[in-house]
Amino acid sequence: LSFWGATLLMIGLGLVLTYRVVSRIIGPLETLTVAARQIAAGEKPREAPIHSRNEIGTLAQAFDSMNRQLASRIADLQQ
Repeated sequence: LSFWGATLLMIGLGLVLTYRVVSRIIGPLETLTVAARQIAAGEKPREAPIHSRNEIGTLAQAFDSMNRQLASRIADLQQ
C-alpha cells in the first residue's frame, strides 16, 4: 500500500471503531430516555433491558429499582 492508501485505511478503521464505541454508549442511553419519557407521560413503568457492567448498567439498575418502587406506590395508592 502507498502512504495515502495506508492513511485512508487507518482513518477508516478509526471511524468504524469510533462508531462502535459511541453506539454502545448512545443505544442504552436512548433506551433509558424512552423509558423515562413513558413514565413521565403516565404510562405503565417498564424495565430498561440493559445488562452492561459499567456506569450505564448501574444507572439502568437504579432506574429499574426506582420503577419498581414507583409501581408499588401507585398500586398502594389505588387500593
